[in-house]
Amino acid sequence: MTNAMSRLIKSLQKGLLGGFTATALVHGVAIAHPGPGPHSLVLQTKSAAFLRDCGFKTPASVQSVSRECRNIEQGLVGTGSSVEILHTVDRKSSGLRGIWYEVRIVHNPASGTASVNAHRGIIGWMRAGAF
Repeated sequence: MTNAMSRLIKSLQKGLLGGFTATALVHGVAIAHPGPGPHSLVLQTKSAAFLRDCGFKTPASVQSVSRECRNIEQGLVGTGSSVEILHTVDRKSSGLRGIWYEVRIVHNPASGTASVNAHRGIIGWMRAGAF
């Protein structure tokens, strides 16, 4: 009976962990570990976007992203860029709703004028739609 209980408990644990992982993936939530290291999550952009700076706030905590989170100078992130996810927030207020990621540029092959491209190491906020 003890052996059967042990197998049942292990089976339930695997099922719960798999369910949480699937739920996170379906809802588009990135589970990331902050900071550099082997556990960081690196994504590639599917579209170009500008990094935004919200000061000491996040896109989820400001009243207006357009007014309070300015585009970063030299913050253009091109298609196919690699970024490290540092922080994730969900903006529920009106205007630019959805998941936002605080990212650090790992590699940015942005085309166009080099003076507007985001360089390696720059940190800023991007909407999930860029991924």
